[in-house]
Amino acid sequence: MGAFKSGCVVLLLSVLACLASHLEAAASRRQILVSPEVHSDGRVTFRLNAPNAKRVAPPDMRSIGNYEAFERDLIEDVIPYVQERYRVSRDQKDRAIAGLSMGGGQALTVGLGNPELFGWVGAFSSAVPRGQKLDNLLAKAKAGNEKLNLLWVGCGRKDFLYQANQKLIERLKSGNIKHLAHITEGSHEWRLWRRYLNELVPLLFRADK
Repeated sequence: MGAFKSGCVVLLLSVLACLASHLEAAASRRQILVSPEVHSDGRVTFRLNAPNAKRVAPPDMRSIGNYEAFERDLIEDVIPYVQERYRVSRDQKDRAIAGLSMGGGQALTVGLGNPELFGWVGAFSSAVPRGQKLDNLLAKAKAGNEKLNLLWVGCGRKDFLYQANQKLIERLKSGNIKHLAHITEGSHEWRLWRRYLNELVPLLFRADK
């Protein structure tokens, strides 16, 4: 565990198929990747790339049938579980959250909704929150603009969620919320998300951000 002393933590939502190729590179940069999985019976487990780690679960996990319950699980169960068992930094600047599709919406909800916990947020082809929920998240993001090191939003032009993501980017621009928009060709597909993850990971935890 010495190699992970004061390591940074990246919470990856809905990106297990992309994870394996980045484990070695992440380990060399002292990053621990945590990827929650939702099972059909409502149980939540997660994978870590730490040495000898297996699929694990905190003892008291709630159902994550909605974003609010999922947010509680991450903040009250998953993060403390990792902090208690691995030598990771507890600083906001050393914690990132990213996801795709529904996981992208969860990353936006949890990351922007808790700026004191997450310094880096990545959203791929996201199911963007709507209405008052989005208004509240953007208000928090604007208030915590200086704390947010990176908000990375990517989507393909042929994605069925493209319009929602384009509107999100327009709201970010009009609200002067710092972000990096990454609109590309492509649709709602793993090929694109692997590319996005490959582009996002090297940007995390950089001192010049």
